[in-house]
Amino acid sequence: IILFRKINANFRRLQEALREKEHLRKELSIRDRLVDHQRSFTENFIDSLRSGLIIIDISGITILVNEQARDLLQLKQTDFTGISYKSFVPSSVQVLIEKLIPGGDPTIPPPLTEKIRIKETCLQVSGHTMLEKDGTAIGAIFLFQDITEQENTTVHLYRTEKLATLGTMLSGISHELRNPLSIISARAQRAQTAAKTDRAGMLAMFESIERQAERCASIVNNLLDFARHRATSMGFHRIGDVLDEALTHVAYQNVFDNISIEKKYADDLHVYGDRSRLVQVMLNIISNAADAMNGRGTVILETGIVDSQSIMVTITDTGPGIDQDIRKKVFDPFFTTKDPGKGTGLGLAIVQKIVAESGGEIAFSSQPGKTSFFISLPAGKGKINE
Repeated sequence: IILFRKINANFRRLQEALREKEHLRKELSIRDRLVDHQRSFTENFIDSLRSGLIIIDISGITILVNEQARDLLQLKQTDFTGISYKSFVPSSVQVLIEKLIPGGDPTIPPPLTEKIRIKETCLQVSGHTMLEKDGTAIGAIFLFQDITEQENTTVHLYRTEKLATLGTMLSGISHELRNPLSIISARAQRAQTAAKTDRAGMLAMFESIERQAERCASIVNNLLDFARHRATSMGFHRIGDVLDEALTHVAYQNVFDNISIEKKYADDLHVYGDRSRLVQVMLNIISNAADAMNGRGTVILETGIVDSQSIMVTITDTGPGIDQDIRKKVFDPFFTTKDPGKGTGLGLAIVQKIVAESGGEIAFSSQPGKTSFFISLPAGKGKINE
């Protein structure tokens, strides 16, 4: 009887163990299916992304590179898992990765959004630090998006607005060139007459011809500098020089014949940005100010310090002001108050885009007799790229 009872007890324990084993098997099977489903979902999600994706751990070892990232970065290898990012990503991407991989620095870097070029492709890169629940950095994730078409469209819009401005400038330039050319012609004729009898007078005529020729060359060079397409080149520049360069372009426009320019520049302020685009910003606003005043009034150019990180450029005109009902539309693309054929409506929209891309902000205030545009731009200290 005792033996039988022990056998029954062992049998019951075996049954319970078998039932527990079957229960665990079913639970593991469910979990395996769930894991497979999650893995499949994750893989499908990553593969269906239209953006490139790279995930890197805190030590710089690559965890994931999706197909879109391989295509956008023009990578030949197919499997980068488990190797250092330095062995395959382009140098421009390495610089961005190093901004988010602390490398022993406990400070968590802020997210980044920057543009880079891989040959003919322009990419927008967004990067974020991956964190544990306790806030410890464990790696970084990067998204790559092809914005080549948008950038090409933007460049086209810049050039469209620039060509419209050139059309306005050309009428003034033709008049500006006519004067020195007339002087050159007259001096040349007088030099021919004086060649046999007045050698000193002839030399004076040739000196005058040379000065007028240099004046013509200067006018043409200014026009070419403005019209020439330049690749974006960020650098530090004197903001006063940027404003003065814009003034050299508007000087040829007839609308400025009866407009006075007042300069109130703070000493030795530098701005960071692309010089040719910054000149385009100032030129557009100054030209709009002249048009608003119908060619009569005053344009005031002021520069000043906002704080240690930024400076302010203020451009003020003495025109009638901007009507209240159109103030919300001022920066809208293709909005213009000019007569048909006299404006593209792109000027201030492009100005706002250039200022934003330069890391600045633009605003305005207006009332009858005074309209001011305020342009805040990143400041530069002790660095100048002329």
